[in-house]
Amino acid sequence: MTLLLLLQGEVLVPKISRTVSDVQRWRLDSDIFKEVLASREVELVCFCLMGNHYHLILSEIKEGGISRYMMRLGDSYTKYFNIIHERKGHLFESKFQSIHIDENNYLRHLSAYIHLNPHELKSWGGREHEYPWSSFRNYCGDVRLGDFINPSIVIDQYKDPIEYMWFVKETQRKDDLPEEYRID
Repeated sequence: MTLLLLLQGEVLVPKISRTVSDVQRWRLDSDIFKEVLASREVELVCFCLMGNHYHLILSEIKEGGISRYMMRLGDSYTKYFNIIHERKGHLFESKFQSIHIDENNYLRHLSAYIHLNPHELKSWGGREHEYPWSSFRNYCGDVRLGDFINPSIVIDQYKDPIEYMWFVKETQRKDDLPEEYRID
């Protein structure tokens, strides 16, 4: 999750592994975090990290920001993975997949789909709002990620976080999503 936060800006973070403990303790007020926020190229709107994939909704602040962010994210994670597993070379098969969100209803359903991903995990089914590697907790009122996530484009469409949680719960099964909103 550290990379999702720190790579939003144009700041080169030396020894990024040293900031992991700050992120784990939700201490996001040091100078490096302030620099990242001040130089952001993208805003993280929604995310879910799973064991073998991840989903993000990003809002581009600077032209080309999403491509640079995704390149930095892929490169950084590949380097980390290769060091941990004593290997070399590519980790991902191809370029990241992206879909332009061009209508509001799609945005709402896509955020629900992303937040429901942990439902597939036996230990998290029915407790998706507690899954620690997702932005769902932020949508439910927990501000642990502070300004590093901006759920307002979605959450402001609801009376309160509870209404959003009910919307997500109503779309609990992926089969309930309209065909045009399904990702896989």
